[in-house]
Amino acid sequence: MVTIIKNLINVSINLNEAIKRSKSKSLLEEKDNDRDTQYRNFYHLISGNTHHPDPAISEPALQIQAILDKYGLEVIHVSYASESSMFNSFINDMKSDKMQQALQAISGGVASFEAFEQSQNNFNTTFIEHKEDKANEGTYENASTLKRQVIKIINDQLIGYLHTLQQIDEENFGDFARKVDQIITDSNSKVKRRISIKKDDIVE
Repeated sequence: MVTIIKNLINVSINLNEAIKRSKSKSLLEEKDNDRDTQYRNFYHLISGNTHHPDPAISEPALQIQAILDKYGLEVIHVSYASESSMFNSFINDMKSDKMQQALQAISGGVASFEAFEQSQNNFNTTFIEHKEDKANEGTYENASTLKRQVIKIINDQLIGYLHTLQQIDEENFGDFARKVDQIITDSNSKVKRRISIKKDDIVE
């Protein structure tokens, strides 16, 4: 029993790490979508103000638009690394005194730019963490393989061992074996129901 539980714990720990790596990728996509949204918002805000009837607003907007035109909206469709490089360059361009003064002239300009800059910083942080996870990925098994190992240990080794204990010493281990067996059976049934529901949700 001790050996079985020890193996189960070790595999479960590795499974949790694999799940974390999977979540890291999803979080990276979420951060990328956020920075793309913030960049588009800023781009359209400035583009709209280039047509403002007041030159005190349209001229600063045109100055900023000239910077934006170097990157365009296509920048959000390139690879993560290339997009980050160009966004970092764009942020540096916008840090000049001239551009900061131009931002001040646009209603909501400073807030919109700062929201974009923060989203880019958030992505950069998450990207570094994701790259670290990817670097270690080769030393770990994937989540699907580890999940099968957990199921095999529980359904084959643990349940088999409990059944053997029950047969050897019903008085001392019978109730315990049946309770654990029922818990495992209930858990397996819940998993099967979730899988069935997911399949039913798939649109053909």
